[in-house]
Amino acid sequence: IGQVYRELGDTDDAMKYFKAALWAKETKLGKSHLSVAKEYIHIGLLFDSPISPKHVSTQTTANKLVHQTQTNDNSKVCSVKADYEKAIQCYKKALKIRKVQLGSDHLLVES
Repeated sequence: IGQVYRELGDTDDAMKYFKAALWAKETKLGKSHLSVAKEYIHIGLLFDSPISPKHVSTQTTANKLVHQTQTNDNSKVCSVKADYEKAIQCYKKALKIRKVQLGSDHLLVES
């Protein structure tokens, strides 16, 4: 769900769902599970390159604007700003998990 919100340009809701997924996976699977690493990557990508409405298709933008008009909530579009330090922190956490789970010479760790 977070990825869909990200594609729509609604970074606040995307972050909410990515963090909820991270919490659920850490709680159920443990903090060193590969699924946890994937959520850190999702969150890192959101900080690394949040999608602004100008990068979303015209139809999607139109649908989003209709929704915003109905809810009177224009603040939700792209309020998560690029924060490269936070992105790097997330990527490093993901890399650490992958190194432990897959080994230093695995393709997902080397690249």
